[in-house]
Amino acid sequence: MSSHPGIRAERLVAKRYEEDGYAVTLDPPPSMIPFSLGTYRPDLLATKDQQHLIVEVKVSGSQVNDPGPYLKLAQEVERHDGWKFLLVTVPRTDLQEPASGASDHANLDSIRSSLRKIDGLLKLDEFAALALPHLWGIYVTTLKLDLARGGATLPNGTDLGLLHKAYSEGVISDAEHQQALRLLSLRNTSMHDLDVVVTPNDCWTLRTLVDDAVARLEQPMKHPH
Repeated sequence: MSSHPGIRAERLVAKRYEEDGYAVTLDPPPSMIPFSLGTYRPDLLATKDQQHLIVEVKVSGSQVNDPGPYLKLAQEVERHDGWKFLLVTVPRTDLQEPASGASDHANLDSIRSSLRKIDGLLKLDEFAALALPHLWGIYVTTLKLDLARGGATLPNGTDLGLLHKAYSEGVISDAEHQQALRLLSLRNTSMHDLDVVVTPNDCWTLRTLVDDAVARLEQPMKHPH
């Protein structure tokens, strides 16, 4: 029997950090964190050199009804040198093969629902750093859905490979490819570099890319004559 999507997502994120040289502990006990987080228990703790990342993992579409507690967590964690709080979203398409055909509408409905929740984060500038990973997860989901419905083989591996595939297949333009590469680099460095600043403008740029990607999915496929 397959494990719960949330558990699979946590394991996937843990594996990615381990591949990047981090020592990862799933469900770390409070004794591993030298300051109090109250009743909050992180999904994982990733440590490399003097960097300590407290990570909350969400599956795309999961509810974040009130982002306030996450902002307070981030502020509390980042008061301590070398520590950072991250909210990482895993697209459902990373956990299973994307559904096709009849469930396209269900996928779009899930994406729209996720965007409504993230728009709550975007209303306040201080939530920018938390909103970016969520938006990136949705953007990746749209690209995978678009590639899959066109019959393209989804690449195994990194988001970078996915961007190159989407560009080579004509799913995204050169201009969007370049924008997405910059935002991917920002997403990656913000997850590992404690001093990187994510601005609201960065998030709104990515939000626009997501809107364009959703609009593409809403259009019927063009079949060659």
